[in-house]
Amino acid sequence: MKKKILTIISILAILCSAPAHAFDFTKVFGGKSSSGSGSDGGGLGALLNGLAGELLSTSDFELQDIVGAWKYAAPAVSLEGSNALQNLGGAAATSVIENKLQPYYEKAKLTNLQITINEDSTFVMNTGLYNAKGTLSYNPEEGLTFNFKAFMKINVGKVKAQVSKLGNNELSLTFDVSKLQNVVSKVAEIANNDSFKQLSGLLSSYEGVYAGFRLKRVSADEPQSDQAAPQSEIPDADTN
Repeated sequence: MKKKILTIISILAILCSAPAHAFDFTKVFGGKSSSGSGSDGGGLGALLNGLAGELLSTSDFELQDIVGAWKYAAPAVSLEGSNALQNLGGAAATSVIENKLQPYYEKAKLTNLQITINEDSTFVMNTGLYNAKGTLSYNPEEGLTFNFKAFMKINVGKVKAQVSKLGNNELSLTFDVSKLQNVVSKVAEIANNDSFKQLSGLLSSYEGVYAGFRLKRVSADEPQSDQAAPQSEIPDADTN
């Protein structure tokens, strides 16, 4: 046990001198990595990956920092007002939840997600099957808020969000899980989609956390998804 503690201290001492993406502690200590491979996410590796992400990320950003096209990389979970240096348990908990979210994201096709955020504070989310669009607003007092329209036209609610920059080309975008669950539930009801119903059920079991996605910036030579959801999947509904 003492040896593990000394190892953790040594790792923390070098974290600040290297980028977050340089480390994948699951390869050394076990636990599921952000790519979804490996053993059970409860290992020391998963804990250290979560802690490293907290230590090396920053929540200081301007809207201009997140303008552009982003694609899904992995699930992301954050704690409001968490301090990773004082909350090893929180880092472990978020890693466990992220690993639980992964198979639900796969079933709901959220692993195909691409998000485009425009300079006029509008956004489009596309999975190739289901689309959403809306507007976002930000100020230092109230934070970041997304106003969602499912299937490009149906108002489904406003959700507070958190953004952490993980480098120039990566970020974590997470949403207040209590509000996100309402949005997912409405989409599941409108589309009669069992995968979204199951995801809604999972999200309803968590409180006090933010859940969402780790995203990578789409490079200039990559195609940007602009595929609309199939018309058969978009029901007629009140758009007010």
